[in-house]
This record gives sequence, structure tokens and C-alpha cells, in this order.
Amino acid sequence: DALPIFEVAYRLELEQPVIVAGRKGLADRSEDWIAGGALLGAFAALYLREYGSGLPAHEDERFSRIFLRSGVQFGYALPAADGKVFATASAAWQQEKHTNRVFDLLRNTPSGKVLRNIDAMVHADYSSGKLYRHEVRKQVRMHHARAKNRAIGRALGAEPAPDELPELKELHPADRGQLYQYEAIEAGQHFCGVFRGCREDVLLLLELAAKSDNRLRLGRSRTAEYGNVHFIPQFANCRPLLSGEPADKPSKLIALLLVTPMLLLDPFGRPDPDPAWLVQQLEERFGCGVRLKESRLRYTMLSGYNTQWRLPKPQRSALDAGSVLILEFDRPVTSSELENVFWGWDTGEGYGQIRAL
Repeated sequence: DALPIFEVAYRLELEQPVIVAGRKGLADRSEDWIAGGALLGAFAALYLREYGSGLPAHEDERFSRIFLRSGVQFGYALPAADGKVFATASAAWQQEKHTNRVFDLLRNTPSGKVLRNIDAMVHADYSSGKLYRHEVRKQVRMHHARAKNRAIGRALGAEPAPDELPELKELHPADRGQLYQYEAIEAGQHFCGVFRGCREDVLLLLELAAKSDNRLRLGRSRTAEYGNVHFIPQFANCRPLLSGEPADKPSKLIALLLVTPMLLLDPFGRPDPDPAWLVQQLEERFGCGVRLKESRLRYTMLSGYNTQWRLPKPQRSALDAGSVLILEFDRPVTSSELENVFWGWDTGEGYGQIRAL
């Protein structure tokens, strides 16, 4: 907070399919966005390739500040099309069955109508009263790993061994090979996001990207035919718009829509998705009382995999994207004051990005 925040928007053009593992693991469907943690890892690899000295990375003060202590916040890359950026639909928005009408349940609750959740990436244009839906294109590819004994020439998996080859019955399951499939985000699509941090650190990252011809490797199976993306920094219109509403008038009543998951911690450092911890952070930031008037919340588990240690990361409960909270402040605040901060913890991985109305 002592240093002025410098923001640069970016655009990703997928030159190859990108595998973004679903929250329940790689076997689940791919996500509709590219998480900030994937970008953080890609830039950390570029930094170590350029400045790595053989010492443990955490002993490099600059590396530790940028990548380990959220010195730079790597916003999620959200799908973009036709000049619009799409995000998870608000939990308060419900669509009337068999029609295109959408209701905001925080404003009114229609009676006698059958409503359903909007399970899609959307762009809200409040000036026209329209909600645009977008479906990220996916593809499924089949792969196989041959058995350890190359003479077999194929993956056995759980297939029973032939009687004439009894030695195959003794193979360990890990040595039998397997047939599997990957769901990936199809190449050719565009995603937009934003970097935030002190000017020196953000410009260093852009310099590292330029030395790699602005090409990044993202997601899983980057050594195969996945993961090539073209990274394009954009200094104009530095914040990708998630809404068409231009007004930014101070108000005491604010609706916060979570664009990305938000990790909240209790005073003992334990994950606790209670909005009270966000209210406490807001009060400390703005120096006034804040009250939660109403909310519609979704929850998720944040996890991942540490490839360096070959271990899964701990699972932590968090508020999910699409959660919406109605807050009342003791003094008027603007949307930009709220949106210019990533709230909660682990904001370096893009958690806690909001849209304020």
C-alpha cells in the first residue's frame, strides 16, 4: 500500500489448446478461465531462467516480493469476444425457464415463475439492460501411455493379461500403461486480464515477456502439444470492463460481485469464507463502519499442485466467483475505490477481484 499501484491490462491469444485443470482435478472439465496462478507460474519460470543464481528462489528478495508475497497481482484471464469481457454470472441472477428473461433476486422476487441458475460466463450491459452469454469452446483429445515393457506396444490399463503371457499378470498397475483423455480450451480464443503492482515490478515482468517474444507456456502438458499463448500487454483502457455501466458516483450502498474466488482467513490464519472477515478488511481500509445488508454466496475449494515438490497443495474453503454482497458504508465510496484493490488473501494468484455497483 506504500507504493502507488501500476496496472497493465493484457490479452492472451491461444496458439495451442490450453489445459486448465478443473477444481476437482484434471479428470474434471476444464475451467472457462485461465487462473492467475497459471500466469504467476509462467512468469516465475521466465524470471528464474533470466536471473536464477542456483540459490533457492525464496532467498532472492525480488523474486520473493513479486511471486511469493503478492507483490504483483496476476488477475485471472477471462474470456473475451466481440469487444466484451465475460465473467461468472451473479448468484443473484436467475433466468425464467423457457424464456430469455433474467431477474435480479436482490431487487425483486417474481412470483409464480420457474427460475433456474445461470451457469455460464456473461457480460452485463446495464445501459441497455441486456445480459450477454458466452460459451468457451472446448475440445477433448485422447492420449495413451504405453506399458513399461515396450515390447507390449500398447496400454494395457485394467485389461486382463492373455493366458499365453502370464508374466503380464505380475505387472504393477503403474507399469501397465493407460488410455486417458484431456479436455482443453480450444486454440484461437482470446482472454483478457490485468496485472497490478508497483511500476518497477510490473515493467520487469513485461521486459521478461518481451525477451521471450511475448510467448508464454500455460497449463498442463506443456511439453506436448498444449500451452502456447501469445501475451499482448495493453496500456490503453488498462482495466478490462466487465460491465457497460459508465457511472462511478459515490454511494453508501454498494453491491460487490466476486469476479474471481476470494480467500478469507480468520484471526488465526485459518481459511474461513465468512464475509465478516471481508467487512473487517473494508473497515480498516476505508476507516468507517461497514454493514452487510444482504448476500447470496457460493463456496468453492481452492487447491492445486506443486510441480517442484510433486505434491498437492492444501485445500482451502473460499467464497466462489459469482457471490454477491450488498454492503452499506458510513460514508460514500466509489466503485473505482473498491475495484482497484484485490480483497482477501493470496491476491497474487488473482483471488479477490471484484466488480462494484
